[in-house]
Amino acid sequence: MKITTIEIKKFRNLVDMNINFANRLNAIAGQNGTSKTSILGLIGHIFTFDKNKKTLSNKNFYTDFSEIFRFAYPDYDKAGHHIWNTKFDLKKDVPAVSYDRKEGGKKESIRIRVGKSTKGSGKIKLPVIYLGMGRLFPLALENGIKCNSSILTEKEIKEFIDLHNEILLIIDDDVMPESITCANKSFYAAKTKIYNHLGNSAGQDNIGQIITALISFKRLQNSQGDSYKGGILLIDELDASLFPAAQMKLVEKLYKKSLELNLQIFFTTHSLEVLSETAKQKDSKIIYLDKNGETIKPKYDLDIDELKKDLLVLGPDALKTIKRKKYLYCEDDEGVDMLNCILPKEIKKNINIFSTKLGNSQLKDVAKKKIPDFAKSIIVLDGDSSNGKIENVICLPGKFGPDRLIYDFLKKLDSSDFELIRHTYTKQFCFKNANSLFSSSDVIKTRDKLKKWYKEQRKNWGKSSANVWKLWAKQNEEDVKKFNEEILKLI
Repeated sequence: MKITTIEIKKFRNLVDMNINFANRLNAIAGQNGTSKTSILGLIGHIFTFDKNKKTLSNKNFYTDFSEIFRFAYPDYDKAGHHIWNTKFDLKKDVPAVSYDRKEGGKKESIRIRVGKSTKGSGKIKLPVIYLGMGRLFPLALENGIKCNSSILTEKEIKEFIDLHNEILLIIDDDVMPESITCANKSFYAAKTKIYNHLGNSAGQDNIGQIITALISFKRLQNSQGDSYKGGILLIDELDASLFPAAQMKLVEKLYKKSLELNLQIFFTTHSLEVLSETAKQKDSKIIYLDKNGETIKPKYDLDIDELKKDLLVLGPDALKTIKRKKYLYCEDDEGVDMLNCILPKEIKKNINIFSTKLGNSQLKDVAKKKIPDFAKSIIVLDGDSSNGKIENVICLPGKFGPDRLIYDFLKKLDSSDFELIRHTYTKQFCFKNANSLFSSSDVIKTRDKLKKWYKEQRKNWGKSSANVWKLWAKQNEEDVKKFNEEILKLI
């Protein structure tokens, strides 16, 4: 069961507004005062769940309205001034409306009725976890902090460590989860040999609570088996306290967990990195709340430049930017030679090509870490590699690296055609010192010999080896055409 739409008749400064959602990630963005957090509250309040099921923070799998809202009753928030309807993909509608309530001996107050009139009877039974801004209150300022015995399984401990280190791009820290309870929160924090929960950064604190929520859903999924129907995860200010690369990695991990745990995830953000990464995920959506005077309206399908213009309050000419060139990173100089010759002028004018002197596995590792500069570039591996299904990684045409590709090509080339490469250049001279290239069983030695041969001969092949590569491209037109089409898509 997934929420498709919220129809808001009125709720404070939200009036006559319909918001459409995606099944996986929903990034709710906008300037301050656009009611982003209010929308999380409208979503969370219509759900309930079994009280005997608890999260790893020992909370119920539902959110109380008071966690998100405090009504200014009766001066500002009045009964009947909060009306919305939530639509689901199973053609189910859940209406909600505020009303005056006065119980014996208690002060009159305002409440929200969901669905039917009987208390709680109209709510949808589905597990919800809400992570509000209270989670960012520093542990160092908390009172009554308690370290509890961990109830995590070995598998859950490994998942905590893996998610913590992958999101924060931590390589060397020997991290373990530590169960912490204090006045404002209860979750699993990170500890190492040199620091415990009190040494956690604000970012680690935030990530620890998000991971605790994800493992809570995983444990619920395991315990319920076939009766588990997924859940809702609500996170206010997802990017708070995280550096840009960690924000991007967090979005990537949340998307994978939304698939694994059948979660519909809603979060607010002001981060362009978060929005950019959300836009890459399938079945996910950016809902941008645009405030024009007193009116707030949702906008969809804005590109990153339009989002940047509004969030940074840039002038009308801000989008008239000069198109930035894409960077193409190759494994070596041979790859640069090949690209310079097989790419057409209309592509080359929009790119800069660099040799990294790195192997394919190293370049793929860099791409997987989603380091911003590399994430916005194209990584071009040799033809004997695979792109590992990484979005901005592509392989050169051919079954081998450029040096071996040219070696095989020239080996098969008719002796008379060597004149096309350079006057008086002969096949005999080309392979004069190449008889022992493949005599060794040592792959690294063979590769080094091949590179040495390439460098010795390339000075006879014209500028950037163009005469040789143009001949090769002419005989491999379909492969070159397909490669150029793929490059165009990435640019």
